[in-house]
Amino acid sequence: MMKEGPFKTAIEKEDDDKIIMQQFIVLKIKDGKIVKETHMRNHSFFGDYHDSYMSERLLNVSDLTGETMH
Repeated sequence: MMKEGPFKTAIEKEDDDKIIMQQFIVLKIKDGKIVKETHMRNHSFFGDYHDSYMSERLLNVSDLTGETMH
């Protein structure tokens, strides 16, 4: 469950504008690697939509220097 706030409001916002595509990107550390997860929703002009998901391993956390991680 997402907590209340401006991010949740932006995601759940309903208005009269025609939405074409939405993306939600998460960067996280998983199994010692930095992973980028992208969740996408493409809308058609007929009211339908298609959801998709992509996960990319970007690099090993051990490859980062101490100055990079604050």
